[in-house]
Amino acid sequence: MIKGNEGKEIKEHKHDCGHHHEHEEHECSCGHHHEHEEHECGCGHHHEHEEHECGCGHHHEHEEHECGCGHHHEHEEHECGCGHHHEHEEHECGCGHHHEHEEHECRCDHHHEHEEHECGCEHHHEHEGYHTALVNNNVEGNITTVWKISGLDCANCARKVEEAIAALPFVASVSLRFDLGKLTVTYENKDQAESIIQCAKDKEPEIVLELADQPKYSKEYKITNVDCANCAAKVEAMLIKELDADVIYRFDLEKITIRSSHVIHDEEVISLILNREPEAKVSPVNEVKEENEEAKDYTKYILLISFITFVCTMLFIKNEVIALICYGIVYVVLGKNVLLKAIRNIKKGDIFDENFLMAIATIGAICIGEYSEAVAVMLFYQIGEYFQSIAVNNSRKSIKSLMEIRPDEANVERNGKIVTMACEDIHIGDIVVVNPGERVPLDGIVVEGESSIDFSALTGESLPKNVIVNDEVMSGGVNKSKIFKLKVTTLFAESTASKILKLVEEAGNNKAETEKFITKFAKIYTPAVCALAALLVIVPTLLVGGFETWLYRGLTFLVISCPCALVISIPLSYFGGIGAASKKGILIKGSQYLDEILLVDVVACDKTGTLTKGNFEVSDIVSTKYSNDELLAISAKLEYASSHPIGKAIVNAYGKDIDYHEVSNLEEIAGNGISATINSHQYLIGNMRLLNKFGITIAEVDAVGSIVYVVEDNEYIGHIIVSDILKESAIKTVKNVKSKYHKAFAIFSGDNERVVNYEAKRLGINEAYGELLPQDKLNLVEKMHKDNKKVAFVGDGMNDAPVLTLSNVGIAMGGIGSDAAIEASDIVLMDDDIGKVETLFDIAKFTKHIVNQNLVFILVIKVVVLLLGAIGYANMWTAVFADVGVSLIAIMNSMRILRKKY
Repeated sequence: MIKGNEGKEIKEHKHDCGHHHEHEEHECSCGHHHEHEEHECGCGHHHEHEEHECGCGHHHEHEEHECGCGHHHEHEEHECGCGHHHEHEEHECGCGHHHEHEEHECRCDHHHEHEEHECGCEHHHEHEGYHTALVNNNVEGNITTVWKISGLDCANCARKVEEAIAALPFVASVSLRFDLGKLTVTYENKDQAESIIQCAKDKEPEIVLELADQPKYSKEYKITNVDCANCAAKVEAMLIKELDADVIYRFDLEKITIRSSHVIHDEEVISLILNREPEAKVSPVNEVKEENEEAKDYTKYILLISFITFVCTMLFIKNEVIALICYGIVYVVLGKNVLLKAIRNIKKGDIFDENFLMAIATIGAICIGEYSEAVAVMLFYQIGEYFQSIAVNNSRKSIKSLMEIRPDEANVERNGKIVTMACEDIHIGDIVVVNPGERVPLDGIVVEGESSIDFSALTGESLPKNVIVNDEVMSGGVNKSKIFKLKVTTLFAESTASKILKLVEEAGNNKAETEKFITKFAKIYTPAVCALAALLVIVPTLLVGGFETWLYRGLTFLVISCPCALVISIPLSYFGGIGAASKKGILIKGSQYLDEILLVDVVACDKTGTLTKGNFEVSDIVSTKYSNDELLAISAKLEYASSHPIGKAIVNAYGKDIDYHEVSNLEEIAGNGISATINSHQYLIGNMRLLNKFGITIAEVDAVGSIVYVVEDNEYIGHIIVSDILKESAIKTVKNVKSKYHKAFAIFSGDNERVVNYEAKRLGINEAYGELLPQDKLNLVEKMHKDNKKVAFVGDGMNDAPVLTLSNVGIAMGGIGSDAAIEASDIVLMDDDIGKVETLFDIAKFTKHIVNQNLVFILVIKVVVLLLGAIGYANMWTAVFADVGVSLIAIMNSMRILRKKY
């Protein structure tokens, strides 16, 4: 989007010319029709000019540049002299062939594409790299900077950011490519870059901008023994501040990713984390060792012994000194880490958290002589934390199981020998041997052997898939039976398994609004209740006295108010939803989409490959002379050698061995069909044009699909209808989603409108559009948005990528379909089963139901017990239930999401 003068003044001129032309603010003398804007020209053919001077002999378009050439070309903001068609953007060029340039200078002799760099070459090439600086001076003295953007999850928000930056007085042009995650701005001087970044952040605080050419170091760390989402968020914030780096803490995957412009030192990272969370275990990913299961059990034993000691002391030990010693030992064992964390956090200024609340409440109880209650608070708090960690780990397992689908090594056949190689070193065309029990390491085509492969981890389909020679196989499945060989078709980084891992790793970056609210709520809530507890002690004491009584109530108030139940149960519910979906072969890129999908008004679907199978099948056979099977056998013999999809569909429908030696004099008539002889009978098979060509007149069949007519010795003997078949689950899915969730359906298809309407009628869909180009689909979604309708679009092709991006929720069909569709979507269905859309709604609804249940239950219990505590009707034991008990109930409720059958 380039800012400039709008509405140029059109003037009349006197010309010496022999043809019609239009001029704007310029003079011209030529011999043909042309359009000029603000320039002078003299030429012999039609051309269009904008703000430049030109003299040429053919039609061309210019923008803000000077040129002299002999052929049609388009220029933008540059100077050029060449002999062929080319397009330029913001650069200077002189060449002899068509090429495209972006923001750079080049001199070459062949077609090539450049991005953000300078080049001099002689052949076609693409450049995608960065020099030490990506700030280029243009011809007007301005500079252009390209930023990579993240943290922006809405196309409409991107538009607002673009408009805000464009409104800055020093900005000449701005282009925000939401789909590519790239912001390009041309402005007056480098000192204004910070203002541009600040403008973007003012509009969208979550946006992150980094120079596209900035060198990056990236490290990953495995982190365990952190079982609180709130603690994880604090670790993330601390690392961002201390390291001045991009940090993503995936609490559900127990992984921290750090990207920085400077070298990342493991010792520094680990030290910072342990300083914040001493109990955490941190290792660089490449140094992670198997967890010691025995170490996990220590906590269980400590809690069990502490519980037994506490109960025995309370019930059987009457000697106060011995009882005090026993209570003291239990308190120190259980509370040491809590107290140390509270002290460390206070030193750092991070005072108000659950550790502070537990420390103040229990120390206060000890000070007023309530030893058993102080120990009880710490004991049951730690028990709650233990069960919370179990729940979190169980929720993680369903997501983390996907992280194991990509093996690091594969068996490769080289010079007749089998060698084990790292998957990153394997090339396209290599032959990989997959043994029984091994995971398929890379995408490929079976070239030898056959087997049964379990794809349940990817697609959720429980039944193994049988594969034979020439079948395509995606990586990540487990070979269940026989050895087979695979010819690699995709590099490791681009394999299906790698794509899935990338999607899973990024899923935690997009949080639901409820989850974001809870995080913000906890920051305000804890200081507020601490203040209220202080007031509860101070004010009544000053008014009526009884300090010890009001202190006890204030301490009880603090225990009740601990936000653990909210902080853990809400994220855990969303973890459960994403995990449950992944087990069904549905990858959700963020918890926010579990909420968004329930808010859509219309589910718009592509037809081919989404609602239909995407390949031709015989849908009907009508025979007037032979049986249907006999007519199909004759047709299969005639179509045996055909490469046309319709012919292949007929051969596949026959499904038996064909004696093609019976067929003679076969002639394929392009665009019409086939003529051949079988056992002395002359046959024709094809469309109506073929029959007309041979003078055979019959009534045209009125049916949806491709009609294949069959003629024997100039006599019509029947026809076969070949069409794209609806998926078995399509009708059921549309019906159920409409009835259960009251969502309208629409079909957006590029297919013939008559076929689209026919399929829509069969599916019970009232709104259907056919013969659409990609931009037409975009226009339809934009129209729905203007009508205040939220749209979920389900598609599978590259041409669906734009509309997937624009939709409120984009759902890509098929994990190995179009890369563009997968990148543009918010949710990926790992197989092409449209029935998974209903499953997605079911999981989203149940997740939201559990989230709301937990919110209401926790807040109601907290408020009621807080009021009872304030007026003296709730003691420390009640407070323990309101904290630990409520947390455990909410956590167990969240776990129902994973256990439910969808």
